[in-house]
Amino acid sequence: MSFAPGNSKNQKAYREKVEKAVNKAFKDSGAGSKYDYALATVIHEFLHAIGTFKPDVSEDIFGNVDGSDSLENQKEVIKKCFTEKK
Repeated sequence: MSFAPGNSKNQKAYREKVEKAVNKAFKDSGAGSKYDYALATVIHEFLHAIGTFKPDVSEDIFGNVDGSDSLENQKEVIKKCFTEKK
């Protein structure tokens, strides 16, 4: 599949694929809103920048990416920052 500019059919397919993946990640995250999820992502990346979170995505020799640690870190940020205390 080509993602060359001007190829609207491929661009649409790519956007749909990305949107589906983002919606699944949001749903699985436990965030109360997409705003909370987006802000948690910024916080997550900041924690990488200051060294609190170590690199959390790995790639094997075949190019397969494992981001499960990243998803767990994202859930940790959401839980600590956006879960209402009762």
